[in-house]
Amino acid sequence: MNLPELGVKRPVLTIVVFFAILIVGIFSLLNLPLDLLPNMSMPSISIITNYPGASPVDVEEKVTKVIENNVATVPNIDKINSISKENVSAIAIQFNWGTNLAEAANDLRDKLDMVRDELPTGANQPIIFKFDISMIPVMFMGVEANQSYDDLTNIVDKQILDPLKRVPGVGTAFAFGGKERQINIILNRTRLESYNIPVSQIMNILKANNMNMPGGPITIGKKNYQIRVPGEFKNTDEIRNLVIGANRMGTPIYLRNIAQVKNGFKEQTWSVRVNQKRGVMIWVQKQSGANAVAVSKAVRKKLKEIQKVLPSDVKMQIVMDSSIFIKRSIGRLASTILWGGLLVFLVVLFFLRNIKGSLIVAMTIPFSLIIAFIFLYLAGYSINIISLAGLAVAIGMVVDNAIVAFENVFRHRYELHREAGEAAVFGTAEIGNAIMASTLTTIAIFLPIIFIKGIVGVMFKEMGWDIIIVLAASLFAALFFTPMLSSLLLKEARIKIPTTKVFRIISEKVGVGFDKFSLFYEKLLNWAIHHRGRTILYGILVFAVSLVLLNFIHKEFLPPTDQGQVQGTIETPPGTDLAVLTHIMHQAESLAVKDVPERQNIIIRSGSSPFSGIALAMGQKEGQNYGRLMMQLVPKKDRKRSDREIAHDLAEKIQKIPGVSDVDFAQQDAFAQMAGGGKPISIEIYGYNLTVTDSLAQLIKQKMEHIPGITGIEISRKKGQPELWVNVDRHKASALGLTIASISTTLRTQVFGSTATLYRKGGNEYDIYLRLKKSEREGMNNLNNIFVTSVTGKHIPLSSFATISEKAGPVELDRKNQERIIKVEANIYGRKLGDVTTDLKAQLSKIKIPKGVEIKLAGTIEQQRSSFTALLWALIVGILLVYLVMAAQFESFIDPMIIMFSVPFAIIGVLWALFITGQSLNIMSMLGMVMLVGIVVNNAIVLIDYINILRGRGKNVIDAILEGGKTRLRPVFMTALTTIFGLLPMALSRGEGSEIWVPLAVSVIGGLLVSTLITLIFVPTLYGVVETRLKGRRSFHRLEEL
Repeated sequence: MNLPELGVKRPVLTIVVFFAILIVGIFSLLNLPLDLLPNMSMPSISIITNYPGASPVDVEEKVTKVIENNVATVPNIDKINSISKENVSAIAIQFNWGTNLAEAANDLRDKLDMVRDELPTGANQPIIFKFDISMIPVMFMGVEANQSYDDLTNIVDKQILDPLKRVPGVGTAFAFGGKERQINIILNRTRLESYNIPVSQIMNILKANNMNMPGGPITIGKKNYQIRVPGEFKNTDEIRNLVIGANRMGTPIYLRNIAQVKNGFKEQTWSVRVNQKRGVMIWVQKQSGANAVAVSKAVRKKLKEIQKVLPSDVKMQIVMDSSIFIKRSIGRLASTILWGGLLVFLVVLFFLRNIKGSLIVAMTIPFSLIIAFIFLYLAGYSINIISLAGLAVAIGMVVDNAIVAFENVFRHRYELHREAGEAAVFGTAEIGNAIMASTLTTIAIFLPIIFIKGIVGVMFKEMGWDIIIVLAASLFAALFFTPMLSSLLLKEARIKIPTTKVFRIISEKVGVGFDKFSLFYEKLLNWAIHHRGRTILYGILVFAVSLVLLNFIHKEFLPPTDQGQVQGTIETPPGTDLAVLTHIMHQAESLAVKDVPERQNIIIRSGSSPFSGIALAMGQKEGQNYGRLMMQLVPKKDRKRSDREIAHDLAEKIQKIPGVSDVDFAQQDAFAQMAGGGKPISIEIYGYNLTVTDSLAQLIKQKMEHIPGITGIEISRKKGQPELWVNVDRHKASALGLTIASISTTLRTQVFGSTATLYRKGGNEYDIYLRLKKSEREGMNNLNNIFVTSVTGKHIPLSSFATISEKAGPVELDRKNQERIIKVEANIYGRKLGDVTTDLKAQLSKIKIPKGVEIKLAGTIEQQRSSFTALLWALIVGILLVYLVMAAQFESFIDPMIIMFSVPFAIIGVLWALFITGQSLNIMSMLGMVMLVGIVVNNAIVLIDYINILRGRGKNVIDAILEGGKTRLRPVFMTALTTIFGLLPMALSRGEGSEIWVPLAVSVIGGLLVSTLITLIFVPTLYGVVETRLKGRRSFHRLEEL
């Protein structure tokens, strides 16, 4: 008993199966998380090491190189990139795709444990950081305060962050900005000298007198006791009254005699303003796999509870919420699926002119979607714009099998006058092999997409599985549910056409129009067979001429998306004081408030955040001379300008603020952040001679300035970081009993400061921080008079053994694969990446590259090249798989070759569609090309399969072609139009996130439209040529009669 027969003979079983699947599907749908993108992990691990107070050169030499040399031997490393900046080293290690990152991280930890002793004193423990898409914050918020500002950091930490971290689905929450408490020990240099007390002695005494030590067990009588010696500081008076030495008379010297002890704050290296008020910034990250929308909703609910217990002057504001964009994007895409489904139903209805038949076909849509939701749930996937885009593409294809099956059942029932059950079984079985082959060809084209390596595979693997599962479900429905429903609903002896006036008018016009087209098609096909040479020549000419369109279609990696946010970095000259930078950022804030009426909220941050290493690893610009501005905009429908237009206009105005050296407001969406951030254009220059590479970088920058569309050109290796070099005379220092280590440590503690120990109170920990008072550590004279204690206890001023010179060091040092590189980077505005790349390559070809120097294009250009290459290979492999499936189906190597000629016409259809609509050739439109290979051959399969059936029944070639073309015209048109109309809402969509999926829909619609029209003529004509010439059959005798 085959599947159609089982469905017809066991209708109750069939209905039970359907409802069982429906129940499981609804459960799966309700439990699927919502997110913007699939949960993706890049094969990359970053190592962040903070080295406070160190210059970029020191960071590179003492931290970056040391770590790179040790981790380079870890298996499966593809490349190593590093950035060394003031205070921080960020090393990004990219592994080969498919590498087990958990094992790689363990290997890295082992290497870092081995290198820990080689790192300098003062460098923090290296942190391993693995980035995935879930680490992009789901929410940014600001907390502002007036009277409570001094204690705002503690309020945020205890009363806001702790409750937020307990919200289900929240991975973590960070805060920065505000004041951080610290016990400041402000040393008096004059008194230190007079008492002859070295700073190292104070550090050691503070550590030794601030600890709780266990004394071990003791038995007294019949009881056992644990001895404890509580010795931690309980208040600042205990610190002030700490004995740190004695004078010659034996009189104790207290810490209060040589220093002020204050319960104060850390010196701020950054500041935050929220909606023009000083405050603290909070970002919330969700757990991997958690529902972003649900997390956001739960956080908002918790914030309302938290606000009630906060001081009256402390206010919280949500500045950015990614769930808003997610909900709008998902909602927009879901609506395109619903509208697509409705249009598909109407197409089927007006073609079949039978409501029951239309409902039978349309039932395939919910069934297939339900199966898809079950698969997503079981596979641990989410509902996101990629998975939904796959379902939107499939919405028109899922009915194809049911249309072909039902149309044949309908023909057997009302044209061949079989009984309903017999027509259902026989009609479905007759075309069962054809629709199975057509489904397998479509599935075959998605298999290479699943196994593609690189970012394309990561992005589209989920979509590929979605469509495969949906198509398999539609095949099962066509062979199982469709015949069962047909046997139950087609029992009337006559076709009942709905009597609604509107439907009747439209239906009659559709019917008359199609009948006319059918007659025209039959004549045209007859002419084509009679003039087969010219027909084939015309087809080849159309294809060749259409390829010229490639020169007029813009090319880019991904279409930019409008997420309703503006984020930008403002750079000032190296060495800019925080107060100066803050003043500049206030001016930028005022400009944004004045010139961007579309804003909802605004946050500015001045200086380097505590997470600068992570930001560097994610491709952002960080440093003491950088500020950052972020704005949430009103919904897309409520503004005339895109987020990129707003950012571009604002950046031009901020650039004119005195003291601003560079502005980077290039909008990065989630895709760009996932791929590592950075600017779209990046030219890497390799070479050992720094003078030569610096000159070459300047020359490339000059060439780029003349290319339209390139903005924000920046050379990575900047100079101008003010440095004071302490040049120690080693002979003098040695004679005085001083070492380089003691000199450096003393300088660092007295000028920059050092943490001696920790002060604990009320569950909080604060640094006990030593440094000279401000008036004794600023200025060249004070620096020269800083004393260093020798091994004999003598205090020696710095000027006695060293000279100080002022120099300009690098701001940032970049390395790739353990070699220094210099990068020339730029943004793009107003032009497509492909067009700019063409002009850039032309300019670079005119430059004479010095010997020993190499340049490479990187950034988004490299991503675009590798992605296009991956999709091209997927296309080639897909074509081969489709051909093999058809060869197995037809038991022939020639018939599949004929059918494959429909593919080139699909490609030219894509080119024409992209050209007419102004869409670019990007990875989404290329994905549409790949999909088309599996879609367009289906119509040709159904056509050729039926022609072969007629040949098997004794008809000659010409009769079989003409009858087959005429008989299969309706189902071919219906399947093509259902797919086209199913995608039409997607192609016309203009809401949030639509920029991503519109090129995909446009390319599939264009390719299918052109290929269907041409395939109906070209493929049967080519079939006739092959049958008569290559197969040696003489069946064209009727041509002489026509």
